[in-house]
Amino acid sequence: MSAELIAVIAVIVVAMVFDYTNGFHDAANAIATSVSTRALTPRAALLIAAIGNFIGAHFGAKVATTVGGGLVTLPTGLASLGVVFAGVLGAIAWNLLTWYFGIPSSSSHALFGGLVGATLFAAGGQVQWANIGQKVLVPMVVSPLVGFILGALVMFLLLWAIKGLAVLARPPMPVAVEARVPVAVGVGAGPAGPAEPISPAPGVATMPALRRGFGSRVRERLHHIVQPGPLNRFFRWAQAFSATAMAVGHGMQDAAKTMGIVVLALYTGGIQDSTTEIPEWVYYTSATVLAVGTYAGGWRVIRTLGRRIIHLGPPEGFAAETVASSVLYYNALVLGAPISTTHTITSAIMGVGATKKLSAVRWGVAGNILLAWILTFPGAAAIAVVAYILVRPLF
Repeated sequence: MSAELIAVIAVIVVAMVFDYTNGFHDAANAIATSVSTRALTPRAALLIAAIGNFIGAHFGAKVATTVGGGLVTLPTGLASLGVVFAGVLGAIAWNLLTWYFGIPSSSSHALFGGLVGATLFAAGGQVQWANIGQKVLVPMVVSPLVGFILGALVMFLLLWAIKGLAVLARPPMPVAVEARVPVAVGVGAGPAGPAEPISPAPGVATMPALRRGFGSRVRERLHHIVQPGPLNRFFRWAQAFSATAMAVGHGMQDAAKTMGIVVLALYTGGIQDSTTEIPEWVYYTSATVLAVGTYAGGWRVIRTLGRRIIHLGPPEGFAAETVASSVLYYNALVLGAPISTTHTITSAIMGVGATKKLSAVRWGVAGNILLAWILTFPGAAAIAVVAYILVRPLF
């Protein structure tokens, strides 16, 4: 077995370890809101997330191509595989560190930071800063802003719709209208006496009564729907679908990043000639490992996203998941941009919470998360530099 093949296998193994940590670290992205609102039990939510990640991985080719060939230029020979190995180690270490403290940081940006850090200290390595800025840093800033704004907008629309139904459910003001005919005081001509109401024939319903019967049934139904119990039950049911959509979007993004690393290793090791060709076994391996890691769960991060940022109800959870999954789909399928699922869902949760009142969001917790976002890229890069120094003699 050649040294190059051994190095490629080592990189693939460490990439799968990253994939696994990505699964349990970022499992909270797909299921935290559904678990916290009791729409799904924890194990059922994790199973849905695992299946969704497996399916989504097969639609992440554009993101994998971006990661595999558009961010760094590696040195030649075994040294290139050493750079990738160290970069992924830096991402794994950052994932474990932030998972231990329950901070929902971005596995994606940890991976990019690790690759950049190791490449900077490798002879012959070069960082493609233009692509880093366009495909990593700009989406890193824009996607949370979009998530926050859309989260608030969708929640406002939901509240407006619910209030509109509540208005329709109100009973109309009663209006008493009676038909009267004058009654003569005596027989023959003379001044008319006081009017008396005309009573309908027995068994004959008046038109207002007919209208009132149908309208009352509609209003009673609407009144039942907008009550907190039925409303929450409906949105808990809807969250099963929004959580599944979120899980598929997470697979499109995060499994694709691991696939990109594997393809990069195969290319630099001389096993294949293209950074855009993804072998079928890479799809299945990355998807399976991510699904297994997801099912292992990430309860510390789930508590932060589901409870500590804001107390979520089923309508808020549905709105946040719907917005986040839409943003993930657009970036993965249309732009091929590797954005952070963590940043997207967290900012959507903040946007949804801000529709109640700004003080409803625990901004101290949000500030800690924002600090972790800022530190992720340089933190993972610094760890990758140390890892590269340590493993360089082996490559």
